[in-house]
Amino acid sequence: DKRIKSKRGTEADKEKQLGLIKATTSYDDLKGCELIIEAVFEDRNIKADVTKKAEAQIAADAIFASNTSTLPISGLAEASSRPANFIGLHFFSPVDKMPLVEIIRGKQTSDETLA
Repeated sequence: DKRIKSKRGTEADKEKQLGLIKATTSYDDLKGCELIIEAVFEDRNIKADVTKKAEAQIAADAIFASNTSTLPISGLAEASSRPANFIGLHFFSPVDKMPLVEIIRGKQTSDETLA
């Protein structure tokens, strides 16, 4: 809305961008996704459970990103059946004032996943 007010964007631009994002609690909705961003509570066991359930639905080459700021990515990737495709994402806040995201590589994250 700030971009619209400052004439740097339109309502149509906003709707187009938001249309690219789908928040879901259904693992079935993950089929066909190329990038999954998990954003659950900062608990290793919960994140491990979500990782396993999500990976059961996504393609072998899909990227799984954990939104975390406190848990080591290499440790979280231990729950993954494909740690080469596992990365961390940390969105700085407040998001509207700090449009910055940190990409965290794990010990086994591939160069292709990072790119």
